[in-house]
Amino acid sequence: MKKIIYLIGGMLLFSVCRVYAGELKIGYVNLQKVFQNYQKAKESEETFRKEVGTEQKKINDLKKKIDNMQKEFEKKKDILSPEKKKEKEAEIMSKIQELSKIIREANQRLDRRMKELRKARLDEILSAIKDYGKKNKYSIIVDSNAVLYANEGID
Repeated sequence: MKKIIYLIGGMLLFSVCRVYAGELKIGYVNLQKVFQNYQKAKESEETFRKEVGTEQKKINDLKKKIDNMQKEFEKKKDILSPEKKKEKEAEIMSKIQELSKIIREANQRLDRRMKELRKARLDEILSAIKDYGKKNKYSIIVDSNAVLYANEGID
């Protein structure tokens, strides 16, 4: 948690303005840059890549099985009876449909997982920004992508 606070603190940029009777302290942070440099986000990305690899292996194994079934069918199709031929074709089509279903489900599962991992890391970052803002008495901290104007001297 301290690392993320230092990271945010290093990237947090602020300007101080006078507003009527009080002082307004505004900061902005490049949330995208913080996320990219956050170690836990990098670890989550690596975890996700491993999960993608696992899903890809399952899909590749089923593709090989289907390829082998098709090759075997091509070798024997001339000597098979019409009933056996239709049976083998139906079996291959069933495996192809199964593969399509597995790919679709894997994509949905991986999409949900990626969103979960990113949301968890983003929540941690936002919590650290909130803590940093309270500790350093900021009135507002905004994402630098939302800043429409900032003095050129502020980077």
